[in-house]
Amino acid sequence: MQYRLNPQYRLFLCLRLEQDTLHWFVCDLDGTPLEQEQQTGSGDVRELLDTLLMRVRARYPRLAAVVLGFAGTMHNGIVTESFGYPELRGVSLSAYLRDKTGLPCMAARDMQVVAAGYAAQYTPTPKAVVCIYIGKLGAGAGIVLDGKVWGGAAGFAGELHYLPIKHNLEYAQNHFAGADMSDYFTKVICGCAALINPDRVVLYADSRLTDKVSQIRESCAQALPEQAMPVIELSRSFEQDYTRGLFTLAKKMEETT
Repeated sequence: MQYRLNPQYRLFLCLRLEQDTLHWFVCDLDGTPLEQEQQTGSGDVRELLDTLLMRVRARYPRLAAVVLGFAGTMHNGIVTESFGYPELRGVSLSAYLRDKTGLPCMAARDMQVVAAGYAAQYTPTPKAVVCIYIGKLGAGAGIVLDGKVWGGAAGFAGELHYLPIKHNLEYAQNHFAGADMSDYFTKVICGCAALINPDRVVLYADSRLTDKVSQIRESCAQALPEQAMPVIELSRSFEQDYTRGLFTLAKKMEETT
């Protein structure tokens, strides 16, 4: 006779807020999706969230935790910048979700979620990793140190457009128009190497990086001493890492409550 935990004994709601679209899925303890969908709404995004939370909460009484990833920055859990959602500025998303559901809830910056998902596929987890993604709102990074996602003192770690690189803030607005991407990412990676010394840097595939990763590796190798040179990986698994990260954070939150 064999005994095992019923994977549907506890369920998680995982949300991803990006541009004008809310992606979401409900999964079990094994990470298997039971339902998934994406919704687009106009107006206050909180109305879209409220309707979804009420519906999912009623449909899945075994819901145990809620995790939300979004493109923006937070300080002490309060949104300081939320690109495309001005109504969220000044809102504690974790508290907002908790008030609506009565469940343990977490909100995190999108790249922190992605970095958590990347690290979760390895045992043991990587010692120091920087995951970098170029989206519609510029470049951002998620950082894992000693197996844990690291956001810094104010959750600001990974806001790459504040690095002292010429035209850097402009690149966030003009989608890197006129930028030398090899030179830009060489500077970013060397900056990361000098400050946190990652053993791996993950660049998520983007058309602006096509045929440039080899040059970035060579330039970094010339600029850095051998012991500080990280493995530079080109990944096409952004969506998978984001999904895994949401599940990983939800399960970890459920295990500690």
